[in-house]
Amino acid sequence: MVATFVLSLAVARSLFPLYSINHDDAMYVYEAKVLGDGRLTLPAAEHDVFRPWASGVRDGQVVMKYTPPWPAVLAAGQWALGSMRVAAAGVAAAAVGLVYLLAREVAPGRRAALMAAGVFAFSPVTLFQGGTFLPYLFGLVTGLGFVVGLLAGVRRRSAVLLAASGASFGVGFFARPFDALLFALPFVAVLAWRLRHEPASLGRTAGWVAAGAVPVLTLDLAYNARTMGSPLALPFTVTGPNDTVGFGDRGVFADRTFDFGPRDGLRALGENLRWFPRWSFGGIAVLGLAGFALVAAARSGWRRTPWAWALAGLTATVCVGYVFFWSPFSMSLRWLGVQTLGPFYHLAVLVPVAILGAWGFDLLWQRAGAARRIGVAAVLAGVALTAVDLPAKVDANADVRDSYRQVEDQVDALGLTSAVLVVPQRGRDGFLSPVPFLENEPDLDQPVLYAEDREERNFELFDRFPDRAIYQLVQQHEAGDVFLEPSLVPTRLRLGRGEGLLLHLQVTNQTDRTHMVAYISDGRSRKVRLLAGDSSWGDRYDVSWHLEPGAAAATPEDDEAFTPAAREAGMLTVGLAAAGPATGREDVRWERRIPYRTVGDEVQLIQPGLGYELLAAGGERHWIARNVDDRLAEAPAVDAR
Repeated sequence: MVATFVLSLAVARSLFPLYSINHDDAMYVYEAKVLGDGRLTLPAAEHDVFRPWASGVRDGQVVMKYTPPWPAVLAAGQWALGSMRVAAAGVAAAAVGLVYLLAREVAPGRRAALMAAGVFAFSPVTLFQGGTFLPYLFGLVTGLGFVVGLLAGVRRRSAVLLAASGASFGVGFFARPFDALLFALPFVAVLAWRLRHEPASLGRTAGWVAAGAVPVLTLDLAYNARTMGSPLALPFTVTGPNDTVGFGDRGVFADRTFDFGPRDGLRALGENLRWFPRWSFGGIAVLGLAGFALVAAARSGWRRTPWAWALAGLTATVCVGYVFFWSPFSMSLRWLGVQTLGPFYHLAVLVPVAILGAWGFDLLWQRAGAARRIGVAAVLAGVALTAVDLPAKVDANADVRDSYRQVEDQVDALGLTSAVLVVPQRGRDGFLSPVPFLENEPDLDQPVLYAEDREERNFELFDRFPDRAIYQLVQQHEAGDVFLEPSLVPTRLRLGRGEGLLLHLQVTNQTDRTHMVAYISDGRSRKVRLLAGDSSWGDRYDVSWHLEPGAAAATPEDDEAFTPAAREAGMLTVGLAAAGPATGREDVRWERRIPYRTVGDEVQLIQPGLGYELLAAGGERHWIARNVDDRLAEAPAVDAR
């Protein structure tokens, strides 16, 4: 337990100082801060562009997707110990202790229990999860607490232990109901079978367990009613009804779903099981020992070793149950979850593997001679397998950490003291964010606020925070970038305003096309100007657009004048098209997209506009964000009047 605690803190410090690749990390910390402030929800109007991604709005309040038990533990750690990290590492250590206690209940001998705890403690998935703020070890602790309390309570005829068991189940169900049910089912089934001829004992056991569970489950229902308006409505659905168990359209948000079917569920199971030996201590060697223990249990008979079958049943319920949930498919086949953090949805399977593997070793050790040597060889092979495979896991997470630190250094270099930083992929795209560590405090009392990019609606930031500098972390392709890995570029946003704005651009031909065409559009109307019909590489052109609001009727009509449609918020597009002389087709284009609005006789712009390039790939054409300063340089707009 001590080793797990210390190593989890070391992993957190070295690999996850800015959170992990799983962006739920930041959500649980945020919820812990909300609870630490004595609140369950936040006012939606105040937190509109600042709220975290895994949240929704109900009755004017921001409701967090995840329930309070695990955030409450983190908040308690912060309050009592001054560190959420210590609380997370403490839960990892508690899981090790509970594995030992469960092994003492179901496996013969203290040696097997100690080895089971060791296998669990030094499994990479345990240590890496213990270094994060993710909830999977906490969910496992509640399941283990339920089972250990239940079995020890029945054996000792202890009402206190049985009630504690029920309370642990209640907390687990409150936190992660699906996991709680999958973990409890095989042990409850075996216990019910063992007490089938003792109805009084079975009833007494169930009664005391219920006595412990009901208060917590009542609190669960009350929380649902408070946040969702109904005791049976789960906060997990606050982002949409598609994040649930079963097949069909699945995803966190209703407009970001995919068709998840049985084949996908089975593929996910296969992929997670393929990675499982590499994330458990001893790998296939310990799995072999666990298989040997099951064979020995089968030979001794069901009645003599019922708990071995409960452990096997736990493996079955978790593996089969998660075939019906879409997220293991996503984390193993659509992003690098299982490669960097292990098969965390199947973390409970590590419990039977650890206990049965230790049990198998103990059986070999007792036989002495060749059998003992085989057991020792299996353990040594397991140590070697774990050691050989560990550096790849460390490197994968170090890459994520380094990418976060690079952005952190960029933001720190700005020296912001009173600012708003518009961040890409916040809000509903937050699960993809390259900067999950840029998170707001629940009270929004901080030097730099991190806002969701609302494009043309970013004017609201200038209106709401007139005394703060507004910056944007622009995600765009720079020269030399890998196509799927755009850079993040900090940019100061400025508000241009005037009754007649002059927007100036410098255009440079960096193609072999001869026809250069400039255009401007507000989405409704469009104006086009031919800059040259015989252009060549390196030629430069000055392009000016006179922007006049609709009320400014005195503006003379010329090819540079443009009257954008009157809007509270819109997007102005200024672009460059380059075409060949033979076809005249505009086959290469670059644009700057500039938020604008009209206020009475005034036009307002947020500059600089974001750059885009039209790329042709696979017979289709797509716009990508790109630095276009070398082709379509934009100067600050000035009031021409």
